[in-house]
Amino acid sequence: MTPDEEALFADLEDVFAEVDEDDVVDLTTLSTSDLLERFYECEQYLKDERQLLRPDTQESRDAHSERNAIQVILHEREVL
Repeated sequence: MTPDEEALFADLEDVFAEVDEDDVVDLTTLSTSDLLERFYECEQYLKDERQLLRPDTQESRDAHSERNAIQVILHEREVL
């Protein structure tokens, strides 16, 4: 690993140091039906809060991130 890569990983460790591992969900371990349900819940939340196109709260940005991650997983599973 180059010194630049080591510095990058050190910076990332600082960013994630404050993350509580109990709050982290490995979406790849969920069943397809669970993923579809979570996707719908995220989508519905964003629509209800009018945050679908331009999220302006951290909770909305988190919902966008989760929804996008689920889309990637569902695409890899050839569901979408």
